[in-house]
Amino acid sequence: MKEDLKYETGSMKTANDSGIYVWLIVGIVVGLFGAFFRFVHDSFTFSLISWIFLFIGAGIAIRSVFKILNAE
Repeated sequence: MKEDLKYETGSMKTANDSGIYVWLIVGIVVGLFGAFFRFVHDSFTFSLISWIFLFIGAGIAIRSVFKILNAE
């Protein structure tokens, strides 16, 4: 029984929080939207919007991974 208790630390509870994984999925979806949006039309405006979506999605996903690793 005591071996099970060593895995119930604060960092493990934070890593198992389902809200973090929801944000991770949101970041991945926004990043994919930005990547696929680049192929809609060849103009500066669409390209700029797609890069913005891509970086926002990547930022959300990276922040979620760091939160899982408890590096914040």
